Amino acid sequence: MKVKISAKNLKSATNSIAALQKLGVKVKEEQLRCLFTVKDNVLLVEAAHMGAFLRKRIDCTVLRSGQFGMNLKNLKMARLGGEVTVDYQNGVVSFSTKKVKFELPTDQEASASVNGARPEEGIKSDIQVMVKSSIIRAAANSVSLQPGLKEEDLSMQFRFGKAKKGGGKMEVVGADHFSFGRYLRVSKDIQVKEGIGFSILSSAISTILDEADGEKVGVGSGGMQPGSVARFKSKDTEIFFPTIAGKLLDCERVARDARDGRFGGSFVCERKQLANTVTSVIQVLGGKDFPVLYLTIGKNVQMRARAGSGSLGKALVEAQQLKLGKEKPHTLTINEKYLSDILKRTPEVVPIRIESWNGKHVLLEAEKIEDGLIQFFMAQVTAEQLKEEAS
Repeated sequence: MKVKISAKNLKSATNSIAALQKLGVKVKEEQLRCLFTVKDNVLLVEAAHMGAFLRKRIDCTVLRSGQFGMNLKNLKMARLGGEVTVDYQNGVVSFSTKKVKFELPTDQEASASVNGARPEEGIKSDIQVMVKSSIIRAAANSVSLQPGLKEEDLSMQFRFGKAKKGGGKMEVVGADHFSFGRYLRVSKDIQVKEGIGFSILSSAISTILDEADGEKVGVGSGGMQPGSVARFKSKDTEIFFPTIAGKLLDCERVARDARDGRFGGSFVCERKQLANTVTSVIQVLGGKDFPVLYLTIGKNVQMRARAGSGSLGKALVEAQQLKLGKEKPHTLTINEKYLSDILKRTPEVVPIRIESWNGKHVLLEAEKIEDGLIQFFMAQVTAEQLKEEAS
């Protein structure tokens, strides 16, 4: 095999292979293998790691067809600039420019490793959705909650369907054991051929979107077991990634259930103003991790928090549209880490409505997000947790 490619494209392929390390347990670079194949006048670079599969198409000048395999450690040695000639003969591959040449060993296990993991073998995962990259990235960033559960990995759920008035609708949900965020968008920039839904690890989605980058991203779902593999495709890159087994969360039902029962109270405020109030309240607490915030709704809305040292921080929230249930005034309790993280992921200029139901759930909802909304549901801090906080 012999081709001419740009050093920039070679480096991009090398970086994409290295990025697979972020999608699973990190291994030694010599254990991460890739396959170079000339097919239909295009150079394909493929690699697999921990269920993830990468395929990258690179424009090139084909001088001789063929195939060879390498591991990441050896591939990273080929640091070159300008136009690169890649020449494979007799078990050795050379990477050369007019001034520099590297001769590197190939990896005889690469072919079996990559071919054995290729997802097309026995699976169907057509592209069912085309969506603007900026839309799906904004959705994922909005609901990628980062609570204080370092040992727990979070899931992210995707649903795509056709919209009644044309275009498509997309729902992206990030969830953990205590809360979930829901991003709903309807847009003509979401084109749906067939409705699909799947869940994958939240920690993987950022890397997947970085690699399958482009103006538009194709999304598909398939597998030996229907829905067991998700596929993300841009113009030159494809990534297949295993999904999380189990029934998808019906967020519309959860939202209805969360609002069913005893209404505590609600108010509306600007996201930026609420974030500033949280900051001012916790500044006096000496850097205490994850304090509980008390929001009391009465004639106005007061926020307060207390540290174990006895320090007390409090401030009024600039709120409108105050409503109360039978309990007057009404106090709801929120973990500050969740609230601060949610506010970071919500646009500054939109109003946020905060509701309390049954003394168990808190709903934060930001509407008018370009034909959609963002919802966050959190469990209120329980009486037992408050006792621990006080001690």
